[in-house]
Amino acid sequence: MSELNNTNTQCMYVVVRFMPFAETREFANVGVVVIAPKLGLYEFKLAPKSFKRVNLDGVIYRHAIEGFESELNRIRHYLAQHHIQKHELVNYFKEVTRTRESILHFGEIGTLLTPDIHLAIEQLYERFIGRNFADAKEYKEQQMVKALKSQLTAQLPKGVRYTKQIIKAGMFDISVPLATRINNNYRIIRPLAFEQQNVLLAMEHGETWVSRLNKLINSGGASG
Repeated sequence: MSELNNTNTQCMYVVVRFMPFAETREFANVGVVVIAPKLGLYEFKLAPKSFKRVNLDGVIYRHAIEGFESELNRIRHYLAQHHIQKHELVNYFKEVTRTRESILHFGEIGTLLTPDIHLAIEQLYERFIGRNFADAKEYKEQQMVKALKSQLTAQLPKGVRYTKQIIKAGMFDISVPLATRINNNYRIIRPLAFEQQNVLLAMEHGETWVSRLNKLINSGGASG
């Protein structure tokens, strides 16, 4: 159990995920839904309709989040009208949030203890959506690496694995997130997310890795 505070009010929560491309399994957290079964409370908070973490799919995201918000409000109204509490609310929550194949869907259900469901909503939102502890670009690249590694593991022949490695390039040691060695040559994949504030920073990010990979190729340590 994950606890936000040592009190006796138990809540259940689930994170809302935006996943426009099912084939890559890459997603962004865009909301959180919380219930307090004993109190019969149900609350949610969604990311704004203009959300920079999904700016490449902005139109799709805006339409999806608007419809999703309407559905969550409909559920809130239904629960308030029927005064659903305790185990009935838990069962309803599990049914509503079960895994479905859609652009917006729910993650796994978690539990926590909190003195206030509204406090829980804000803390969970900051943890999973606000991500005040992580840079959006780095987070997205980590998700891209994870998705690609999973795909490669499933598709490549047995014994061929892409892993994080440190490779020598002359005087330099360069850390790459996905690399494997075939016939004494490295094969390297470096996913890039262009979440920078402007075009110049995005270009600099790309050029940095082009330069690093060129150093590896020129040193004979890798094959392009």
